[in-house]
Amino acid sequence: MKNETKKMIAYWVTTIFGPVSFVIGDFLFITHGEHQVEQLNHKEQIVNTICRQLLCSKTSGEIR
Repeated sequence: MKNETKKMIAYWVTTIFGPVSFVIGDFLFITHGEHQVEQLNHKEQIVNTICRQLLCSKTSGEIR
């Protein structure tokens, strides 16, 4: 196979499959796929933990 042909195949593979992966991911989030819901819940727990740590004093537990 010629080098030019390989480059053309690589171009079209990345041109097609790159955007398709975004569409599939968006579809899964819209339909609330089980894995995506778990990921969102995990991220929410992390954000809540960080916010609590930033807002509460480590010595007294009071909101600053």
